[in-house]
Amino acid sequence: MKRLRLPLIAATLTLAGGACQPAEAVDVGRQLFSDPRLSRSEFNAVSCATCHDDGTSEAEARLLPGASLADSVFRPSWWGGAAPTLKDAVDHCLVFFMREQPLEPTAPASRALYEYLLSISPSASAPAVPMTVVENITDLPRGDPTRGERVYAAACASCHGDAFTGAGRPSPLYSIVPGDSEAFASSSGFPLTTVIVEKVRHGAFFGIGGTMPPFSVESLSDDDLGALLGYLVPLE
Repeated sequence: MKRLRLPLIAATLTLAGGACQPAEAVDVGRQLFSDPRLSRSEFNAVSCATCHDDGTSEAEARLLPGASLADSVFRPSWWGGAAPTLKDAVDHCLVFFMREQPLEPTAPASRALYEYLLSISPSASAPAVPMTVVENITDLPRGDPTRGERVYAAACASCHGDAFTGAGRPSPLYSIVPGDSEAFASSSGFPLTTVIVEKVRHGAFFGIGGTMPPFSVESLSDDDLGALLGYLVPLE
């Protein structure tokens, strides 16, 4: 945890010493939720809040790849059934997308995150959230570019910055869209639209999405994805 901000270091040390009350742990967990430095990797630029809302953020304005973590603690499973415990789900994000090792169950950060998620999980029997990852992607027809521009603003801009230039990216670790995809399409021989669909639907899972998370069909519809293609790859 050496790369966390100083106030968080102090708070987690207090947790480690056993003197911290649950309410204090909730405050620490709330900060960790939005802090990329939950991961110690110098190649990580994302936090939990990059992909998930917590029920208190301005979620309606964004199309996020991850399900809301409001009321998440008592779900029977996570990641569309792939993660049978909450810790498995958190570790999946840490390892695949944040370049970190799984959390130790007794670590101060583990307790703080749990206490925060518990504080926003009032239901003792919340249902699992569906997550359908497309197994075999197919190219999609390009839709309305005006709608696609809105989709880009809601789903992509917070990480990739302005389309075509990357201006405003929070980190140079994020790719420029669609420029970096154009380079991959040129080297691989696949159509640019197919490469974009692959990156969006599979993210890091098939090795060409960096550490990008996949967008399930529940988080981004084919119609929205087709509109995004119409904006990023306009018909000539």
